Amino acid sequence: MEKPEKIVEELIHQEGVKPEAECISLQTAGSSTSHGLESGEMQASYNGQEELVEDVSIANRDINANELTEEEKPLDHQIDISCSSEKQITLEVERKFIVPADCETLIESLGGTLIEEKHFQDDYYDTEDYSLTIRDYWLRQRDGIWQLKYPPEQRAESSSTSQYCETDSEDQICELLTKVLQSYLGRHDMHVSGIVPVSNIVSSICHNFASFKTKRKSYKIDDIKIDLDMMDFGFNVGEIEIIIHRRSDLSQALSRIDDLASKLGVKEEVSEGKMENFLRTKSSSHYNQLVCLGVLSKKD
Repeated sequence: MEKPEKIVEELIHQEGVKPEAECISLQTAGSSTSHGLESGEMQASYNGQEELVEDVSIANRDINANELTEEEKPLDHQIDISCSSEKQITLEVERKFIVPADCETLIESLGGTLIEEKHFQDDYYDTEDYSLTIRDYWLRQRDGIWQLKYPPEQRAESSSTSQYCETDSEDQICELLTKVLQSYLGRHDMHVSGIVPVSNIVSSICHNFASFKTKRKSYKIDDIKIDLDMMDFGFNVGEIEIIIHRRSDLSQALSRIDDLASKLGVKEEVSEGKMENFLRTKSSSHYNQLVCLGVLSKKD
């Protein structure tokens, strides 16, 4: 396995990636807010399984993109909306929090209803030198369905959220993996031709670096979703989520999330998500490598 310092140097010279921290200190510079996964995030997601939704108001209209108003224009990284068969990008505005003891009672008193209770397993994969996660790409299989979280072209500045694109389209995952792993494949004299099953790529060059089970209880108050997660490795976290379709709605969504958090008695937000907690407690070398690159923020 290549040393973290070598990987940092390769990223800087080959891809122009500028680490946000010095490897010696393993401490991110600047903001203490985590830029990593699951730490309170605003995600740009493709329509698919679970909470991923479709922007029906635009996708079902036969309209030229030039005729759209400024508010209706697609996001910079959104696919062409003129084809209604294409999947649309949405934004999931989320805030993670430490769950108060009486949280479920408070949710019900505010008119919330339990809409789902389920168990699922997440299995995360990467190459032997962590070519995916050091670039902030997170490939997982959730109950047999492949999903990929990855950084958008531009991230909006925020003190309490981080942003990710997410897709469960195997064709798109294959395209993204082939692109981001191009240098890795070249170093190992490997080539992926066309679209192939994600499982073929994973079985050839990846290994499972994290696996855990989650028990989730989901509540709904109007269009606000509240998830309460309990992981089998002892970490619990709550999440308040609103789905929006335009960046102009972000400020209002954040305000509504703050208001609900106050009513639920949320006094403390989590400083790390479940993946960060898992890596910090179960795989310290991998965790420190990601902190060194500024992908994750070191927890004090």
